Amino acid sequence: MILPKHLTQPQIGQKLHEDNIKCLLFSELLKFGFEVVAEVKINFSRYDLVVYDGSEPVVGIEVKNRPAQTPSKHGRQYRRYESNRLPVIYCMGLRLIDDTVEQVQAIFNKR
Repeated sequence: MILPKHLTQPQIGQKLHEDNIKCLLFSELLKFGFEVVAEVKINFSRYDLVVYDGSEPVVGIEVKNRPAQTPSKHGRQYRRYESNRLPVIYCMGLRLIDDTVEQVQAIFNKR
């Protein structure tokens, strides 16, 4: 994926907002032909993005703007995700968008 310079090299002291990462990931998933919806609530969990196969949710995606924000496996959000039995991928920043798309492809390939 080729990104504009202002996204790959933000000004000193600035970080890229999660919403920008989410939009870029959304766009990449669409380019690969995935059905993706933003801000989806399933039961008591809200996912940043959910990839569908028809009407069936296949994988949820949580977007963060830096790796240190990985949710704890003991936290409330993680437990809610786990209760839905929907695989969750964490996209931990701009540089991991391509890896996240590959993970989604791998989940679809296993189906």
